[in-house]
Amino acid sequence: MITINKQEKNVNDTRIASYGILFNDKGQIAVVRNKNWGLILPGEKKENNEIGFDTVKREVLNIFF
Repeated sequence: MITINKQEKNVNDTRIASYGILFNDKGQIAVVRNKNWGLILPGEKKENNEIGFDTVKREVLNIFF
C-alpha cells in the first residue's frame, strides 16, 4: 500500500512529503535512485504551502527535465 502525504518522522524533525507514481506508454513505473534508501518513487519534502501534486510536479521536473 502507498500512502500519499504521509507524515514522516525523523530523529531531528517532522516533515511532510509527497510521492507520485508515473507510468510511461509501456507501463513502466518511474523510480529514482536515492543513495540512502535505494529506489524510491519521485517525490520530495513539501515546501511552504505546496499541495501534494505541486510537490511531485516540482520534483519530476527537476529530475527528468
